[in-house]
Amino acid sequence: MKRNDELQNFADRTLSECDNAEIKNELKSVAADTFEETSRAKRSPIFKNEKLIRIVSAAASIIIMAIVALSVIFIPSNNAKPDDDKGYSFGDEDIISKKSDIESVRNDADNFEFDLDDVIDCVQVSKYVYRKTGETLYYRILVSLDEELMEMEIFVVTNKKYTYRFDYNFDKTVKIGQYDLMYKETIELLDEDEAYYQEAKGKIETDAEKLYFSSAGFSYENESMLIKYANRFIKTK
Repeated sequence: MKRNDELQNFADRTLSECDNAEIKNELKSVAADTFEETSRAKRSPIFKNEKLIRIVSAAASIIIMAIVALSVIFIPSNNAKPDDDKGYSFGDEDIISKKSDIESVRNDADNFEFDLDDVIDCVQVSKYVYRKTGETLYYRILVSLDEELMEMEIFVVTNKKYTYRFDYNFDKTVKIGQYDLMYKETIELLDEDEAYYQEAKGKIETDAEKLYFSSAGFSYENESMLIKYANRFIKTK
């Protein structure tokens, strides 16, 4: 399918051209076109080609994942800051990733529950471990939702000695349970499609663990998808 090939080519380019800001806008434009194609197909009473809808949705998800990845790529190195009192320091070269699951995240988190059972087929979980000691540092949860062509990454830092650098100028705050979600988002109306494109970053920091969010996607509703899905997926204990 031409559109699928086009999307994949754009995604591949991000690997070698991720420092080019124009790529991100190009990705967004193509994904917006594909979002409209998929949505129009789903709304039409005479368009029943579910296989085509799945193909287009999957292809567009490649682009949204690339946009989220581009946003995270520009974060500084995630080496933990050395603690002069305790002497802890974790080098990136000694941090390895392993396939994991939501149950492991639930077991390691003290303050939060992760309610992802109804979208578990759309979830990938990785655990990041310090190989010298076997300590778990953090988890990465990737949620891909075709219903709104949205990708959300949730980084769950469960090791109090590890500092995940996620520095943005957050300008809004909302409550998730008893905790503050600080966030920054852009919501852009795509006039031709009457749809909205959104990007957002957010964080919740507690003494026990820290959560960092990165999301991008499309919707026909002018509401924050970050808040919508953070409330849906994250519950406080």
